[in-house]
Amino acid sequence: MGRMARDHTKECTLLISYPSLAVALTRVVVDLTWFISSADDERLDPEDALTSLDGIATVLSALSRSQQAELMAIINQMAAEETSAKRREFLVSLPESIGLLEPKV
Repeated sequence: MGRMARDHTKECTLLISYPSLAVALTRVVVDLTWFISSADDERLDPEDALTSLDGIATVLSALSRSQQAELMAIINQMAAEETSAKRREFLVSLPESIGLLEPKV
């Protein structure tokens, strides 16, 4: 990890605290999924992006129903607090896109 990344990580760690491990990890998953989903083909190979998103979905689909419910509640709270319309739309659609909800017919 480069010096700038370490400095940024240290700065962020000092400014943010989370009420639980579940909230912290959900935010990591959301941010990673957001980055992968929004990266252009020049920044991230599309096949690698799909493999990564499939891996995330596989892990999350293996959670118990109560863990999935907690994850969705945290994502819903994040969506309610989000000020960016584009990111809020992403958050609202995320549970379905990663397989936590059945697609609406």
